Amino acid sequence: MPKSSYSVLMSGARTQNIALEMTANNISNANTHGFKANRLVFEEVLKESEDGLEMASESQVRVAKNYTDLRQGMMDKTGNPLDLAIAGDGFFVVNTPGGERYTRAGAFTISAEGYLVNAQGYRVQGEGGDIDLRDPRGLRVDNEGNVTKRGRLLDTLRVVSFAEPQKIEREGHNLWTNPPTNEVLTSKVSIKTGWLEKSNVNPIRSMTNMIQISRLYEMFMKGIQTFQKIDEKTTQQLSR
Repeated sequence: MPKSSYSVLMSGARTQNIALEMTANNISNANTHGFKANRLVFEEVLKESEDGLEMASESQVRVAKNYTDLRQGMMDKTGNPLDLAIAGDGFFVVNTPGGERYTRAGAFTISAEGYLVNAQGYRVQGEGGDIDLRDPRGLRVDNEGNVTKRGRLLDTLRVVSFAEPQKIEREGHNLWTNPPTNEVLTSKVSIKTGWLEKSNVNPIRSMTNMIQISRLYEMFMKGIQTFQKIDEKTTQQLSR
């Protein structure tokens, strides 16, 4: 078996292993509100020789693109007035010890200090900063994000988007960071009160993909093992 075949098998196994890990992570977050799936795009490339020339007889498979699927998930009605979902593009803003972070997960509560907070206890930001809700009676959030209590406007939820959405990075706990070079934009969206956005992971499709990827990975690994056995046998014969 030529070395070029071995190179294709090794690169194929590596990329399928990456796909397995990513798909498994998507599936594990299928029930995480506001979660956005990761996607991969593969490509076949010619391997370069030591002098930098492309070798037509040798190719490899590699990840061409690793991106986040930012499409909106389905909506889940809860009836809880503190559960908020963004219909359209955009992210809620929360204030953390590391600075501003962004999230699509709108399962908010009121902290012991009386502020609107996310699941990690970080304060949700309005146009005026932290949103003070010490007395939640009569609280209402309209579809423009205006937070009112007994008819009095307290603040407007700050919802932002980004000049280049694919540049934002996951930080964990359904939070995102944004590099300083990526412009933060004001996003005009519709807020759904009493709803939560579901993950945009399709569990059935993801499980089907997982099976297909697993089979491909096994195929590549069997090919590698066959190559190694042939190589070992050839070496033994030559050493006699």
